[in-house]
Amino acid sequence: VRDGNHAPANENDGWMETPFVISSDNQPPVLEGLTPDPASPQPAGARITWTAGAEDPEDTVLYRFAVDGQPATSWSPSPIWVWQTEGLEPGEHQILAWARDGSHAGEDGFDSALSSTFRLIAPAEEVQVEASGLAATGGALEMEEEVPVEAEGVEEEQAGDSQPPEPANQPPSLTELLADPVSPQTRGTLITWTAVAEDPEDAVLYRFLQNGQAVTGWTASRNWSWDTSESLPGEYRISVQVRDGRHAGEEGFDSSLDAVFTISSAIDQEIDRLMQGRGLGASQDTTEAIESSGVQVADANQAPRQAVLGKSRPASGDQGAPAMVRVGR
Repeated sequence: VRDGNHAPANENDGWMETPFVISSDNQPPVLEGLTPDPASPQPAGARITWTAGAEDPEDTVLYRFAVDGQPATSWSPSPIWVWQTEGLEPGEHQILAWARDGSHAGEDGFDSALSSTFRLIAPAEEVQVEASGLAATGGALEMEEEVPVEAEGVEEEQAGDSQPPEPANQPPSLTELLADPVSPQTRGTLITWTAVAEDPEDAVLYRFLQNGQAVTGWTASRNWSWDTSESLPGEYRISVQVRDGRHAGEEGFDSSLDAVFTISSAIDQEIDRLMQGRGLGASQDTTEAIESSGVQVADANQAPRQAVLGKSRPASGDQGAPAMVRVGR
């Protein structure tokens, strides 16, 4: 500032400044590391574990790996990928890691990328040196035997000097698959499934299935909520699979557990409730029991019917008439 009475036009009488930072609301993840274990080079056929590291304080980061430009995995929250090099040609290969947080790039893009070159070599062969030609001994010619020679610089290990190998990495093991609330439940109930797995070494990924069909992808969450509003009454087989990224591939799993859950109709549950309230078993005449309890069973053709274990069914000779169950006197 100036007031015109002191400093000339190209100077000032006094000044002040303060910093101001403009930033976006959400920052994309940034890949900061891509590390192989063991390090390059390695013989073709070795298992190489790659670990990517990304920074994103706001969101969960998803990772994807590629070899020589071809995707080797789908998007996953696991930063670890095991590269199976069996059958690959010796030479240099480019490994890529992509990262995104779902708030910026779409599924076909990425927010950050990092690459590393890894060299595969031919498997080592046993080194042997053959004695050359023929040698003269006492005027006779004899063949010299093949003598195996150890690689230069390798000393013979002395007993007691070798170190015990490190224990191998163990796959995860599922111990429980729990439903809340428990079976049976009526149609429309929200069922929360919780899987419990043990793996002291690695992060565990979970996938849930219903009657053999996957209902979730691989995720770090061990919970799944099942909305039964569209589920017909009957028995359902719920399965959970786990893997840690070091053993089975994305299409396989390291461990699995199954559970059977029954979705029943409101009528079935009311019949079961009435039977249990009167201490009736499945072996008793359920028709008589239902009539005495105030439940009337009838159908459009007035055909005689029986109810077994709380589930109404036609008697023999009447297979097509719909049943109507009315509760009350």
